[in-house]
Parts: sequence; C-alpha cells; structure tokens
Amino acid sequence: MGNTGNRLVVVGQIENARGSSGADWIDGSELNNRILGEGGNDTLNGDAGNDVIYGGTGADSMSGSYGADRLFGEGGNDTISGGDDSDTISGGAGADSLSGGANLTDWVSYAGSDAAVNVTFTFGTTTTGRGGHAAGDQLNGFNNILGSDFGDQLRDSVEGAVGGNYNANIFDGAGGNDDLFMGGANDTAYGGMGFDYIAGQNGNDRLFGGGNGDRIYGGAGADFMVGGEGNDMLFANEDNDRLFGGVGDDVLHGAAGRDRLQGDAGADRFIFLKADESTVLSTGRDVIVDFNRAEGDRIGLAQIDANGAADGFGSFTFVTVFTGQAGQLRVADTADGQRVLADLNGDRISDFAIDVLGNGRPMLIESDFNL
Repeated sequence: MGNTGNRLVVVGQIENARGSSGADWIDGSELNNRILGEGGNDTLNGDAGNDVIYGGTGADSMSGSYGADRLFGEGGNDTISGGDDSDTISGGAGADSLSGGANLTDWVSYAGSDAAVNVTFTFGTTTTGRGGHAAGDQLNGFNNILGSDFGDQLRDSVEGAVGGNYNANIFDGAGGNDDLFMGGANDTAYGGMGFDYIAGQNGNDRLFGGGNGDRIYGGAGADFMVGGEGNDMLFANEDNDRLFGGVGDDVLHGAAGRDRLQGDAGADRFIFLKADESTVLSTGRDVIVDFNRAEGDRIGLAQIDANGAADGFGSFTFVTVFTGQAGQLRVADTADGQRVLADLNGDRISDFAIDVLGNGRPMLIESDFNL
C-alpha cells in the first residue's frame, strides 16, 4: 500500500495485508489473516478465522471479530476489542482502551511491558491499569491476565459465594516477584518465575507457584496448591484442600477440613497450629501422603497447646500408650499407614489425629516431630 492512507478489504485467498505510514483501513477475510497497520492511526478489523493484527505506531482502532485472535496495539493510545471466541489483546505502550468479548474468556497481556503492572479487575465496571504498559489502560470484559517479567500486582476484587463460577479468572504472573489475589469463583493462578505471593478467596481454586520460593494461601473452597521448585510455603484454609510442595524444602500448613499434604522431594515440614485443624473424625482428619525421614521431613506440632483447656501452654510428650496424662502423643498402625493421635486432657481418648500414609514405612518416632 502507499503512504497516504488507504482502504483495503482482504478477499479470496489473500491472507496477509500491510498498511502504510498513513491512516489505513484494512478489513480481513474469512481466512486466518495477518494484518500489519504500520504507521498512522489505522482501523484494522479481522473477520472469521484466527487473525493476528499489529497496529504499529499511531492511535489505532482494532477489532478481532470472529475467531481466536491475537491483537497487538504496540505504540500509541489504541482502542482494541476482541470480539467472539477466546482472544489475546496486548495494548503495548500508551493509554489504551481494551475490551474483551462477552464470553469472558479473553486474555489481556502485558508480556512486553517494560516495567511492573498493577491491575485490579472489578466485574461489570471499567478497570484502570497502573504501571508499565498498563498505565492509563481502560479494561473491560476480561477475566484472564498475563503479567510482565517484573513484580506485578494482579487482583480480582470480586468475592462471590463459595463454589460460584460466574467470574472465574486465570492469572499468570510470568516473571518477577508477583502478588496475585484471586476472586470469588473457581480461579486458576500461575506465579511463574520469581518469589510469588498467591492468595485464593472463595471458590475451588488451582494455585501454582512455579519457580523459586512461593507463598500460597488457599482461602475458602476446596483448593489445589502446588509450590513447584524452590522452598515454598503452602497454607490450607477451609474445606478439603490438596497441597503439593514440589521440589525443595517446603512448609505445608494443614487447616480445617480433610486436607491432603504432599511434600515431594526435599526436607518438608507439615505444620499444624491448632488441634481442631485435624480431627479424630475422618471428615476433618488431615492426611500426610509422603513423609520421608531420610529426606529430613518433620511434623510440626509445637504451636498446639497440649494442655487443652487447662491453664498455661504445654508441649506434647511422646509415648507408646496413653496413661491418663494431658498432652500425650502416640502413633498407631492403620490399614494404609500410621495415625498420629493426641490426648489433650488426660482422658486416654484421642482429641486430635493425623493420618500418615505408606504401608511398610518405618514407624514414626519422637524425632520425626517438632513438639
């Protein structure tokens, strides 16, 4: 095309089009188009097909229409809308107006940002971004976001009922030390590389730390948490959570509900803060999947008051059988491993229990615990 601005409609078997330095108007076809706006304030529209559109410099207007499109505003204050299907939109530099589709499966991407971004989604209203390429951006209709290579803050402000899925998000922090705060639906978070902080809220969330040492908090709902590489800290909360530490010396905290704790490789710590975090009843009894003495694993009970309702803070005494003294801890064989039992009040009845899986595993001894 020339350099003064043109109108081009892509038809037939033509797939690709390149604009000029002027203000071009290019409409795609039903094929998978690749459209380059180049310079000027361009109007670039995909059609059917999975299109890739680059605005170039200038304040461009871009639309994906049908198909799973990828739209890159690049320079300038662009206006970009995804249309139908699952699109990925990157405004680039400039204060952009970015709109996802009605299906709420579109992604806004800040992978190319030159600094950390700060974005808080507010369902049903316009979000104003801050920092890096997000500065001044106006976002509508997105549930999913890809962060930059820097320390981003990504947040969903909506907290719905547990198990609701009206606003399910996928957050990917990418590189950097990110803070990811999920919302009220069944969300998915990926910390990526870096020392990340990830917090679920209501909903049955899937939270993945990635590389380095991450801190992951489940929130309400039955959550699945994976630390990945590095020395991670994983915190269960309400409901029946599943915690997987991954490679590294991880710390896994049980909580209310029947949680499943798996440290994987490394010297892991399985920590309990209160006696009611793992109950005698199976519905609330936590399970340690892969305790390994040779790797340096320990079960941490030192923060539980072994005196129960009595005055003062007491520590557990490891015994072979309960003898009627408060604060005793013993281990019993089960069909699929061993069970840690604690008597808090001296009535010879267990008040606290943890299942440790593994037939043929050496019997737990006092040094396996931090009491």
